[in-house]
Amino acid sequence: MIALFSPDSEVIRIGSEYLKIVALGYVAHTLMFAYMGVVRGAGETVFPMLMSLLGMWVIRIPLANLLSRYWGTAGIWWAITLGFCASAAGSILYYLFGPWYKKVIVRPAGDVSPAVSAGIPAQDS
Repeated sequence: MIALFSPDSEVIRIGSEYLKIVALGYVAHTLMFAYMGVVRGAGETVFPMLMSLLGMWVIRIPLANLLSRYWGTAGIWWAITLGFCASAAGSILYYLFGPWYKKVIVRPAGDVSPAVSAGIPAQDS
């Protein structure tokens, strides 16, 4: 697949190594987006944003800095994969156990005013 972009054997070797390491991370990344999409659709937007920031700035970038010292560019790619996996794990846990499902976006049709919901009868005009 990489040969479609470059015939250079070194580019193909490095690209193949990258794909082998990061491919599983993209499965985790897809899971994170699916679960956080459900949570965002329910009106909870802060946690998905924090999970994305955590995966990128707290896990991926520091790990890339650390692992690249020992494994070179492969360390950066492992950091990408581990950041995706950590974000996916947090997202799935929040989906399963978080309070997002209690959020109310749309009130039922009969609940039109605070007076009605408090049990005060509407006045006829």
